[in-house]
Amino acid sequence: MVEYICTNCSLPTSSLYKVYSTPGSIQLTTCQTCLHDIDPYIEREWLLVAMDCVLHRPEALRHVLYNREPCRSFFASNGRLMSYRRLIQLTFMTEFFDNLY
Repeated sequence: MVEYICTNCSLPTSSLYKVYSTPGSIQLTTCQTCLHDIDPYIEREWLLVAMDCVLHRPEALRHVLYNREPCRSFFASNGRLMSYRRLIQLTFMTEFFDNLY
């Protein structure tokens, strides 16, 4: 079951990290396609993630839209809310292309 995406190459994956027996000890999963960590933003403070979103960094936006638990459950709950996800994606794409020219 695919639940997450790689924030670098956007390919689907089933896990973000591996939990070990030592409390608080995790290891980020490496993407088999791009060989980067699937989502390094899970280890960062929320303020840094928010700053990267304001700067329109695609990796931070993918983290917030696809890999954060509250957002994933909100956007995937029904078809109407899923259209809000598409609207947000369209807004970010428009901003990106507007900044190119």
